[in-house]
Amino acid sequence: MSKGLGYLQRAILETLDLAKAETIYYTGSARQENYGFKNWKWDKPGWVFCEGCRVRIADSVYDLRASMKYLALKRGHTYCCGSFVEPSFQTAFSRAVRQLFNGGFLVKLELVPLAEYDGELDIWWGSSRVMLLADGLYLAAYTSQSRFVMVKR
Repeated sequence: MSKGLGYLQRAILETLDLAKAETIYYTGSARQENYGFKNWKWDKPGWVFCEGCRVRIADSVYDLRASMKYLALKRGHTYCCGSFVEPSFQTAFSRAVRQLFNGGFLVKLELVPLAEYDGELDIWWGSSRVMLLADGLYLAAYTSQSRFVMVKR
């Protein structure tokens, strides 16, 4: 077994910034979850919909859903007009991310630093998961899914 990073692992690390800047429409983005709204600020990089809140994640934080969609589009692993990522690519992406966690290249975040909070609540959730702590705004995203990450420097 190889000791270095694989092709997909290197691609994930190299394209985190590009994916955040260029991928706006994906499951979990602020725009994807809000069809019909005419609020173009959600079309700017970093806006996500999570835990019933629309927030803009900090510059040092990355949404792996955007990265997966970006890499799948670049490599032709999407279907239905590019809206959905093929399951085989999702599996390969998940394995690569797990190895990046194990190798210490990425850090999973459960308290996600935020740059901005829209302040609107989804009526079905009923309460906000956004917290104002001493050093800024944070989103509590305690899930088993590894969605928000930071690159370990």
